[in-house]
Amino acid sequence: MKTVLVASLLFFMSMQSVDAYVPNLITQETLSDITIIDDPVLSQAFYGSLQSFPHTYEIRSSVPFHLSTKILIPDIEASKNNISGIVIKLPEGRGRVTEVASLEAKNAKWESMYDPVGGDSYREGPSFEGELSAGSYRIEVHTPDNAEKYVLVVGTREDMSIGYFETLKRLLKVKEFFGKSPVRIVESPLVYIPLVIISVVGVGVWYVRQRRRSIEMVQ
Repeated sequence: MKTVLVASLLFFMSMQSVDAYVPNLITQETLSDITIIDDPVLSQAFYGSLQSFPHTYEIRSSVPFHLSTKILIPDIEASKNNISGIVIKLPEGRGRVTEVASLEAKNAKWESMYDPVGGDSYREGPSFEGELSAGSYRIEVHTPDNAEKYVLVVGTREDMSIGYFETLKRLLKVKEFFGKSPVRIVESPLVYIPLVIISVVGVGVWYVRQRRRSIEMVQ
């Protein structure tokens, strides 16, 4: 029992150094579908696959907030550097839609970056960061043919709010999103760190028991 407690303590201490974000695998089946982002400050990643029409996200906030958002694509051969987006503010009443930011694919460098949480590589596309007033906003993600995989990242507050095992469940789906085997979830520190800790603790327990047996035999 003590060994299990020690291993658990070491694991959760090690997780403090891992960047936390909430992975969300989304599906929008029609053009009218909208994914609601309840907490735009929480660090989240929305994984989607465009299938002939743009994807739309909506933020509704009763208070001013800081919006940080960017578009990523899997850093694989099949991905094209052509994902764009637009951020708009919806009118109150009969007002007019206001454009907040245009995230143009042509203005991005699409440099490769490695995500230490999932153990996958992405290419960074266009981004936007700024202070927004209270209200309702929409983020639209699109390409010329609307037939690409993308990741919309929103927020900066790191918090594994969905729990450890639910995070692992979603990371398995992320591996599928990348076209990888589920076994490769071991690339995530959320998996390999506890495996290492359990292995080290297990070897330590075995060694201590062997020493005790040797001493008892001598006596």
